[in-house]
Amino acid sequence: MKKIVAQVEDLISSSALVIMIAVTCLGVITRLTINLPLMWAEETAKICFAWCIFMGAAACYRNKAHIGIDVLISMLPDKGRRRLELGTYLALTAVIVWLIFMSGSYAVSVWSKPTDYFRIPYTFVAGSISCSFVFMLYHNICFIIDGIKNLKDGKEADE
Repeated sequence: MKKIVAQVEDLISSSALVIMIAVTCLGVITRLTINLPLMWAEETAKICFAWCIFMGAAACYRNKAHIGIDVLISMLPDKGRRRLELGTYLALTAVIVWLIFMSGSYAVSVWSKPTDYFRIPYTFVAGSISCSFVFMLYHNICFIIDGIKNLKDGKEADE
């Protein structure tokens, strides 16, 4: 299941990045060569940018690639460090659930606001935020389960 979730995140983020770059390049080329700007290119790039950024943030969370300062944590004994990490993930669960609620509320509130060119509800752009936090919640729950197993087994947590 973890592998499938990771592949979905990576697929969404990388597809959005490729489309964003392709559409932006196409827009620049048509504007400079035939003096015909593609009106839909900017909006498409913005939508793809939102999905790329937020799904990329979820993928970084999955890989524990976000910047962290662990000077004090690294000084703790192994068992103390594992307990603190587990406590941190438990606290993050509450924060992520709150962020899902807040971003979901925002996505619902912009349903009646259409995008400029395509006239689709802005919820399809803002939904990228909620979607990324749902993925982060999934990863966080996996981290908690692994942390509990490692705490019971006395093993070092996976990096």
